[in-house]
Amino acid sequence: MTTSGFMTGGPRRQRETSAQREARLAREHEMLEAAREDIRAGRCISGLELEAWLKAWAADSPEHAFKPMK
Repeated sequence: MTTSGFMTGGPRRQRETSAQREARLAREHEMLEAAREDIRAGRCISGLELEAWLKAWAADSPEHAFKPMK
């Protein structure tokens, strides 16, 4: 099952202008670099920990609340 507007016949997104594309790409680059810095600093969780957190988040359980790094 897909939620893509293209695949479901939903509304199409408007084309980006060159300036919008450049701004989006710059922001994506910043977010990726921030994520890489977190990983290099050891601020990441394993797949199993992430899965447990996501399940708790989906269930609106207090287990998904932010917890300081150990």
